[in-house]
Amino acid sequence: MNKGIGWVTALLALAGCASGPETGADVGYVADVDPENACELTGGTLDAPAAGVACGEQAGGETCIWSPMAVAYGAQEAEASCGDRDCACVTQGNIHEACAPSAPACTCAENALYLGEASGCVDVAPLETSFATATAGEFLGEEGVWLMHRGGAIDSVTHYAHLDALLGDHAWLGYGLYETCALKRGTPAHDCDAGFGEASGCYLDAAVDVAGAGQRMADLVTYAEQDYADDIIVMARAVDERVVASVTLVEGNLRLHFGRGDDGWRLLVIDATAYDCGG
Repeated sequence: MNKGIGWVTALLALAGCASGPETGADVGYVADVDPENACELTGGTLDAPAAGVACGEQAGGETCIWSPMAVAYGAQEAEASCGDRDCACVTQGNIHEACAPSAPACTCAENALYLGEASGCVDVAPLETSFATATAGEFLGEEGVWLMHRGGAIDSVTHYAHLDALLGDHAWLGYGLYETCALKRGTPAHDCDAGFGEASGCYLDAAVDVAGAGQRMADLVTYAEQDYADDIIVMARAVDERVVASVTLVEGNLRLHFGRGDDGWRLLVIDATAYDCGG
């Protein structure tokens, strides 16, 4: 892994939109689309039902599969077409026990990341390229960045308008923010005993269950008697809602949360507490 000033020149080539997933220059953007269509509209492919392919799971853990036999024997009504035969989603080994099929899996095109049923796929090639070529500061837009950090037993949340001010207060962040690396897909497992185990480098994944700056401040007001103004919390919550992808820096012990705008990808929140096991 190379170290140095790194991250962003290709970002401005990306045109994103916070109101909906990008569908292409000739189509524009979509909002409030059917979850099954969002995948295809954003360049992904829905996995078609096929005989014997998993279609969900029962509450007890039993696997459910698409079964033409369940329809052919009259045990179930047809729910889908498995090639040239009607089929239904049933518990594996029992055509009489129907399952509620899960949402079709979405396979994104190369260099795209699946953000979930409502958003579909998003092109992350500019983000991946930028992590090896430009600087962290160029990810910051005019709105700056929120930092969640821990100076002792209690978390703090601070907004910074510029990278220089951020590193002036927290120079130790420079190790992670000035690290260049190839982004691997996924989020590495972490616990306070084993750390990241054998994992190393940088990982990109869709943002899931992000403990955003707004919620963190609200919790600190409620449970730690800290003083954050309501309007500041509202402002931070609005930023949190724009987060769609996260990068884990293993060596830096950081989670970076990104959103898209008309001017490209932006670093919105830095979480320095996600992997901090200190008391």
